[in-house]
Amino acid sequence: MVRQCKSALPHKVIGVKDSSGNKDLLEAWIAEFKDDPEFSILVGTEEMLVEAVRAGADGGVCCLANVVPDLYVKMYECAIGDLPPDEERTKRMQEIPKRIRESFFRCNAGAGWSSLFQGMKAAMEIRGIVQRHMLPPLEAFDDQQTEQLREELESMWGEVKTLCTNPSVTRE
Repeated sequence: MVRQCKSALPHKVIGVKDSSGNKDLLEAWIAEFKDDPEFSILVGTEEMLVEAVRAGADGGVCCLANVVPDLYVKMYECAIGDLPPDEERTKRMQEIPKRIRESFFRCNAGAGWSSLFQGMKAAMEIRGIVQRHMLPPLEAFDDQQTEQLREELESMWGEVKTLCTNPSVTRE
């Protein structure tokens, strides 16, 4: 279907973002469009970013990159080979988004997937990026939830900083 859309609208359909988490589907997209330099394959599943880029995807559109952009830059650099190979470090970087999401859900138990958006906004406020205000029907984390999140995330910020500090980046 994407190939048909691209053929019908060649200057409008320029890529696909796969957030399915299905490795086989992602690999099929990459194989189908690998010889088309004007078509991008992006992954939306954070845990698959490094593996997807190594397999031929162009990058990712990952929501938690809004919270820890430096981490995603380093994960991308690991994937394209701009950092010396260090699979243990890469694995630790890939685990952080999952831990952040788990914090969101713990701070707003029982709220379901809206916790992801609420937590992301609160985390971005904690980082000084934006305020946590949200439009209805969603409601922002309250002060208590935000403080709980701050406490949980602060234990991760040092680890993120350590993982993202590497003087041996080979990018020229």
